[in-house]
Amino acid sequence: MDWYQCTVVGTSQHLFKDYVHLNSEPHPSTVRPYGVLLQTFEALKKRDWEDEDSCRWIYNQLKSIKQDLRLQRLANEFTVKVFETHARMALQFVRVHFPPLDMLDDMAEYEQCQITLDSLYALGIQGKEEEFIAYKILSMVRRNYSESGRLTPQQKADTAIRHALDVQKALEGGDYHAFFNLYDDAPNMSGFIMDSFLECERTKALLIITETYRHEVPMSFLTKELAFENEEETIEFLVKHDANTFKIQHPDAKEKILVCKPAYGRMLQKACERSRMMRGSSSKGKERA
Repeated sequence: MDWYQCTVVGTSQHLFKDYVHLNSEPHPSTVRPYGVLLQTFEALKKRDWEDEDSCRWIYNQLKSIKQDLRLQRLANEFTVKVFETHARMALQFVRVHFPPLDMLDDMAEYEQCQITLDSLYALGIQGKEEEFIAYKILSMVRRNYSESGRLTPQQKADTAIRHALDVQKALEGGDYHAFFNLYDDAPNMSGFIMDSFLECERTKALLIITETYRHEVPMSFLTKELAFENEEETIEFLVKHDANTFKIQHPDAKEKILVCKPAYGRMLQKACERSRMMRGSSSKGKERA
């Protein structure tokens, strides 16, 4: 929709309404004015943000508030607060146990919020700009995009932005040790965005470790080095990537030991197979074109 052609002044006094995708110009009676939107936001803050069903309902209500703000072309600190809150919720849903399709939807929702926030910050409207600059750097880090040249010295000194720039540097230099330390110390919700490329970086790091060490490494070392919560998660990751080549030990042994050489061989073979499949899919696509 062309929001500038559909600007309205709302008259609805209903605190809550579900988000509905608009295909035509809305009637003012269906849009809440600024004062009501303030009340709605305050009422949402008192709801249960821990319960999954309640969270999804709040999430939908925030989308609805955003829509009413845009329809009335309201741009102020309240607008920024609503978009920042919704963006954080989207990042939270990306991490938790929702189905993959929802995860993609939530990441798209976050990115839409980020674009709007960039515009609002550019107007000089105050908010948590440094926090969201850090998220932007992290979300773009795998696309060879750098925000560094646009940052002021004051922004570069901010803890969250400095962390994001350090993550970018670690990835560019292939320093997996620094990367996983930064993941463990991620400020605000930076770790939620790093989750989107964590699996890939763990796989690359494991290839390097098994090639470099060649002989054996204990699970405690891998768990710490790859920033897993516990050894069970580490073993699950190794099984998933067909790298579960454990040393035969006494049943009473305190921890499992990974034998590196066969694990490296299996992972390399799997990576080659994936590469061949991708090349095959690409060639078939070109033939059809």
